[in-house]
Amino acid sequence: MYSEFDIAIIGGGPVGATAAALLARHGGFAPERIALLAPELAGRSAAGPTGFAGRRDLALQSAGAAQCARLAAPERGAPVRLRVHAVWHESVPCDGPEVLIFRAAELAEAELGHIVENRALAAASLAAFRDRVGP
Repeated sequence: MYSEFDIAIIGGGPVGATAAALLARHGGFAPERIALLAPELAGRSAAGPTGFAGRRDLALQSAGAAQCARLAAPERGAPVRLRVHAVWHESVPCDGPEVLIFRAAELAEAELGHIVENRALAAASLAAFRDRVGP
């Protein structure tokens, strides 16, 4: 069977699935003209329904990230807000002077971003894409 699409997205992890869901909802394309090529849609992923073995979290930043975070956690209410973020190299202690710390308050912002679980974002995005495109 041959089909023609306007957009093809490869991968149904958090990035591909969220891109497909947001394009189907707000991208100006007919949802049926978006191809999401992902084994997760058929439940064939070896690492589970969203392609990730073990728990991983994402720190999403910017105003658009809040929309993604809400998509990933509708049953939990508001997503976890990131107000302080620390970065350090693995060779130094996490409480040493080499640690770079970002604080939302110092930037006159309410938050730096949101924390969501990869699986939750991918699963919610896949479901949102399915809802828009249909079976």
